[in-house]
Amino acid sequence: MKRPLSSLNLCTNTKMKLGRAGFQYTSDLHHLNPEQVSQEAGVSQQEALQVLQAVRTGCGGASLSALELLQKEESFRSIITFCSQLDSALGGGLPVEKITEICGVPGVGKTQLW
Repeated sequence: MKRPLSSLNLCTNTKMKLGRAGFQYTSDLHHLNPEQVSQEAGVSQQEALQVLQAVRTGCGGASLSALELLQKEESFRSIITFCSQLDSALGGGLPVEKITEICGVPGVGKTQLW
């Protein structure tokens, strides 16, 4: 996803320096190391490390928009359990990248799921 550097939780001065150096999107910085960012943008090594950390963690403290969250959620796949009733109840199977807890009264067969 192409994310503008302006959306990162960085100080304004750092964002301005990055912009003047021609960096507009997080993808512009993914392949660089801290020394390169420092030299090209005219920021300190510490600032360069902060910038790259913000870029590589995805949003650098900024919140994702509702659309971005929905798109991320829709990209997740489910693991089919081959139990049609359970898959139906779970909306297609066990969702990947989420924790699913199966609970119920004693004796209903929860242990047999695993």
